[in-house]
Amino acid sequence: MAYHLSGALNGALFVLALVGLALQIARIWGRRATRRALPRGEVTALLSLNYFSVSYLAYLSFFVYGFSISPFNHYLVWPRLLGCVLVLVVLFEIARDRSNRISVSAAGIAAVLLIAGLALLASGVSVGAPARVGPQLLALVATVLISQSLIHQIVVVRRAGRTGAVAWPLHFLTLMKDLSTVLFGFSMGLETGWPLIVMGGASSVLKLVLLWQLYRAGLVERFAPE
Repeated sequence: MAYHLSGALNGALFVLALVGLALQIARIWGRRATRRALPRGEVTALLSLNYFSVSYLAYLSFFVYGFSISPFNHYLVWPRLLGCVLVLVVLFEIARDRSNRISVSAAGIAAVLLIAGLALLASGVSVGAPARVGPQLLALVATVLISQSLIHQIVVVRRAGRTGAVAWPLHFLTLMKDLSTVLFGFSMGLETGWPLIVMGGASSVLKLVLLWQLYRAGLVERFAPE
C-alpha cells in the first residue's frame, strides 16, 4: 500500500516537474519570438548545457532501471520517458541557439541514447539481477554528474547576478519531485530503492541552494536602477 501511495505521489509530482520543464521550453520560445535581434546564444542565456545534459542522463538511467527491475516499475518508466523527451527538446533548443559543436553533439548523443533505450524496452528483453548493475552504476554516475551540474548552475547564476532564461518554477517543481523520489525509494526497499534515495537526496539539497540564488538574483534584477 505504501509503495503505491508513494509511487502515485512521486508520479503526480513528477508530472508537475514536467510542467516546469514545459514552462522552461515556453520561456525559451517566448524569448526567441520577442527578441529576434538577440545575438547567438542569448535566447538560452544562462541555461547550463551541463545541467540539462546530466538531467537527461538521470531521467534516462531511471527509465532503463524501471524496466530492468522486477516487477516492471510503471511509476519510474513512463514519467521518466516523458521527461527524456522534454529535456531533449531543451537540448535541441540550446543547440539551435548556440550552434556550437558541444551543444549539437550533446543533443545528438541524447537522441541516440533515447532511441537505444526505446529499442531495449520494445524488445521485451528480460533483464536479470546481474544486468541491473549497469543501470545502477549509471544512476550513481548520474548522481555525481547532476550534483556537479547543479553546482555549476549555482555558480553561473551567482556570478551573473541575474536569472537570464533560467525558470524558477522548473527548479521548485523538480525539488518537490526529488523529495517524493526519496520517499518512493524507501517504499521500494533499500535493495532496489537506494539509487532513488541517493540521487533524490543529493539533488534536493543542491536545488534548495540554487533556488535561493535565483531568488536573490531576481531581487537584484527587480530593484536594480534602470
